[in-house]
Amino acid sequence: MELTAVLEALKKLKEPCEVELYCDSKYVIDGISKWIENWVKNNWKIAQKRK
Repeated sequence: MELTAVLEALKKLKEPCEVELYCDSKYVIDGISKWIENWVKNNWKIAQKRK
């Protein structure tokens, strides 16, 4: 749910722009900074091959 909230907020942007995201969730921070490359490479599936 935490990542979903961030994604839904970013979807509301009307045009490309720079965004500063402030977050106190380690899960969101790690997802955006560490795990996202593998998620994209694996078609948004986690290591267990499920979304």
